[in-house]
Amino acid sequence: MTPTTGSIVLLIYGVLLILGGVMGASAGSKVSLIAGGAFGVLAVVAAAITAYGASRAGLILGGIVALLVMGSMAQRFMETKKFMPAGMTAVLSLIVLVLVVVIVLRGSPNNPMPDPGFEVEEPR
Repeated sequence: MTPTTGSIVLLIYGVLLILGGVMGASAGSKVSLIAGGAFGVLAVVAAAITAYGASRAGLILGGIVALLVMGSMAQRFMETKKFMPAGMTAVLSLIVLVLVVVIVLRGSPNNPMPDPGFEVEEPR
């Protein structure tokens, strides 16, 4: 197993989501604990999938998690107008989503994009 940028980003993101859920629970929100824990564990699983070789699948799972968290936290921020915790979580999720999309589109030297199955004729 060689950690990649994507797996490191998703691991840190997952741990932060779990910690955020625990902090929300300490403030009396069981929903924060459940949502933060569930999405955090999914992000950690995506990091593990990415690190153990199925990088594209793991990155896609991580991107879906970041998109879902970003959407729900952005909505909550718009309702409450409080940056902490909803606005901060939405911004963090947007950053993770952008990084994951860039990594997927760029590919990596260790795990290049799969062969499309046809040859491209080079211009003369």
